[in-house]
Amino acid sequence: MNDLQKIYDTLRCLPSDELYQPDLMTPDQKKYWLQLRSMYQLQAEAWKSHYIVKGDYPLDEKVDRGEITEQKQALFELSVQEIHARLQLFNALYARLKTANTILDIARKGGLSCGLLIVDQMIKSVTQNTDVNSGCDLLIQSLTDDANSDFKDSLLDYSSFSIKKWSDMCVFLTEYLEDYHLGRFSLSNKFEQELRHKTSHLHFSKPGVTFSSLLQCSLLSLVDRDLKSEFNQYIPRVVEAVKVASRASRKVRSYEWHHGILKQGCKQGGTYH
Repeated sequence: MNDLQKIYDTLRCLPSDELYQPDLMTPDQKKYWLQLRSMYQLQAEAWKSHYIVKGDYPLDEKVDRGEITEQKQALFELSVQEIHARLQLFNALYARLKTANTILDIARKGGLSCGLLIVDQMIKSVTQNTDVNSGCDLLIQSLTDDANSDFKDSLLDYSSFSIKKWSDMCVFLTEYLEDYHLGRFSLSNKFEQELRHKTSHLHFSKPGVTFSSLLQCSLLSLVDRDLKSEFNQYIPRVVEAVKVASRASRKVRSYEWHHGILKQGCKQGGTYH
């Protein structure tokens, strides 16, 4: 099975089947799992029409029938293009994982220490997983972890998602990536402090772009010139996807989970019901 088909098969089965246990779930949790599955299946169809069966446009038909909006269709189209670009980046990243610890040792001796803890954590999470044998496997692990983590929030006694904090993170990410792309970025204690502050409030994966992977790849590329070239090619695609998702989020409300009950934020903000 080729990589494109493997990614399609993964997307259409997210979140993982084993997380759907209706006898142990509240009505809100069941509804949320089904909504996520439906979203990923639409993303899978967008992926299929772009990279597997060109000329087949199932999302166009859903727009014509009024099942999804043109805006949502555009978001799915952008998201699969970002995933495809990320596949190329992860192929390059995987090729370097075997020497990553040596690269980090050299970087530390050269005085580059800020942010490397994040890279170390990424390397350990990948190299300890025996199922990861390629860049595609690394991408599939990333997609699966994101989707499952998204749903697992609903299983906690309490969790929250602030759309404002997520939007702030989008601004931080796009400014960081654009500065990096233009050669205006340098790793510093100030940047690391801001990074920790921004990322301490929310999960990286909402909604649909793996912020942690982007930051990890960029930090590692600071000590790997070849990977930096690959990362610079990826940046315009992800920046476009994040900006569009951020604009679309203006219509999205914050929400909280309380013991399996979903509470949506009011439009005026501050309270949940």
